[in-house]
Amino acid sequence: MTTAGSLDPIEQEPVAASSIVITTEPGQLVALGDYLFAGPLVIRYGPDGLAVTETLDTEAYLLGIREVPFDWPIEALKTQAVAARTYLAFTLAQGRTSTGRTYDYDICATTACQVYAGRRGLQSEEGQRWQAAVAATAGEILLYNGAPAQALYSSTAGTRTRESEDIFPGLNPPYLGAVDSPGEDSPYVDWSFAITEQEMETLLATQEILAGPLHSISVSTTPDGGGPWQVVVRSGTSVASFGTYQFRSEINRAAAAAMPDRLPAQRPDGRRYPQTVLSGTYQITERSVVVEHEGYRELAREFVFNGHGWGHQVGMSQFGAKAMADRGSAYPAILAHYYGGLTPSPAGAWLPEQITVGLQVGVEEVTVLAPTGATVSADGVELAAGVAVWRFAADAGGITTSIPSGIGTGPQVWARMPYRPDGYHLAYHLTAPAEVTISGTLNGQALEPLSLGLIEAGFYDHLLREVFADLAPGVLKVRISATSPYGDYTTGVVLVPERR
Repeated sequence: MTTAGSLDPIEQEPVAASSIVITTEPGQLVALGDYLFAGPLVIRYGPDGLAVTETLDTEAYLLGIREVPFDWPIEALKTQAVAARTYLAFTLAQGRTSTGRTYDYDICATTACQVYAGRRGLQSEEGQRWQAAVAATAGEILLYNGAPAQALYSSTAGTRTRESEDIFPGLNPPYLGAVDSPGEDSPYVDWSFAITEQEMETLLATQEILAGPLHSISVSTTPDGGGPWQVVVRSGTSVASFGTYQFRSEINRAAAAAMPDRLPAQRPDGRRYPQTVLSGTYQITERSVVVEHEGYRELAREFVFNGHGWGHQVGMSQFGAKAMADRGSAYPAILAHYYGGLTPSPAGAWLPEQITVGLQVGVEEVTVLAPTGATVSADGVELAAGVAVWRFAADAGGITTSIPSGIGTGPQVWARMPYRPDGYHLAYHLTAPAEVTISGTLNGQALEPLSLGLIEAGFYDHLLREVFADLAPGVLKVRISATSPYGDYTTGVVLVPERR
C-alpha cells in the first residue's frame, strides 16, 4: 500500500550526547533489531561509529546463546552450554580486544565470538529446553592446566575434525587435535560448486592475488598435524601460496564484494550455501566445458571446489555432538571426545557475576523499541520514560536523538475521512507508537482488513481506495485500531465518509 500526502511523525528538538543509557523495569525487554534484551543497554560513540552494549549476569548471557537449534537432544544442548561458557571464560581471561576497550565490552555478539541474541524465544517449549540445559550445567567449564581451555567449535566437521595447527598456524594445545566425527546429519558434510575461469580471475583480482593470466590453481594436502593445506595460484609470472583456510577467507570476501548475485552457489536442494567456501578442507580441480559464445561453441575452463564441513572444523563439531547425543552419549563424554579428554569442572573465579556484551559495534544508526517502564538518559540526564521507538545517530563526534512524541502514553487516535480531488482519504493522528489495523464494512459486509504493523506517533494520510481495493457504492464504515507495542492498551475510532 502507498500513502498520499502523509506527514512526517512529530519531531522534538535534537539532543546531543556522548552516551545513552536505557534501563527497564524487571521483566521488561528492549527490542533491538529482531532481538529482545533485558538491559541495561548503553549506546556509546567511538571512532568507528556507535556501539550498543548490554551488561547482564553471566548465566543470563548463556541463555542468550544461539549456536544450535533448541530442539536438539538435551545432551547436545548441555554440551553446547559448557563449550559456550568455556569460550566465554577463555575470552575473559585473554582480556578485552582494542575495540572492546574502546566501547567498554567483554565479548561480541556475532560469529566473530559466539552468537548472542538475547531473550527472544526462551519462553517457547524449545527455549525452555535450552534453559534447562544451561541450568543443568551452571558454572561448568573445561579447564586445562587449571585455566579455561580454548573451546573452539564450529558447525560441521564432515567426518573428521582438523588439528588446530593445520588451520591456525601456531595454535597447538593438545586438546585441539583431530578426531573422527561420524554420523553428522548436516547438509554441509560434503559440498561442491563450480565457477568459470573468468569468475575465478575476478575473485582473485578483487583480492589483488592475480598477477596476470591465470594458469592454474592446485591444492596440496598434509597429514594431521603437518601444517595447513596449501592453495597454489599460478598467474602471469607469479606463484602465490595460501593456507586453504586463509584462501577461503579471501574468496568469501571477494565473492561478497564482486558477485553477490552469483555466490554463494546453490545447494542441490535449490537453496544457497551459507558461504561461498564453507571450510578449509577442500580440493580445487579444473575441467573443460562447452559453452555457447556468439553463435558458436567453444571449450572453456571451470574450477570445481569439492569440500567437507562448515566452519574452521577445530575442536567440537556441533553436528558431531548432536550425532553422539543421538547415539546415547552424555555431555561429559561428548566434550571429552572433542577436547582431548577434558571434562567439565567448576569455573570458580574464572567467571565473574556479570559481563558486558557488544550487541552492535561500528554502526551509524541505532533503533530501539523501549517498553512501558523504560527510562532513557543522555550523559546521566533523564530524557524521558515510557514506551517509544527511539532512533540514535552518530553525528559530529557524538550521538544525536530526539524525544519521540507521545512517549509514556497509550496510543490515542484522532481521525477523519475527508473528500479531496483525488478521492476520499483516511487521515489520522497517532499519539504514540502502536500496532495499527484498518478494518471496515461495506453495506454491513466485512472488508479485508489492512495491518500496518508498528508505526510511530504522527500524522498519516492514506488514499482510501489504496486501503480497500475495489470499493463499490454503499454504506461504508471504517475502524482504525491502535494497540500499544506490548499489547497492554488498545483503542480505536469508527469513521464514516465526510460529505463532499
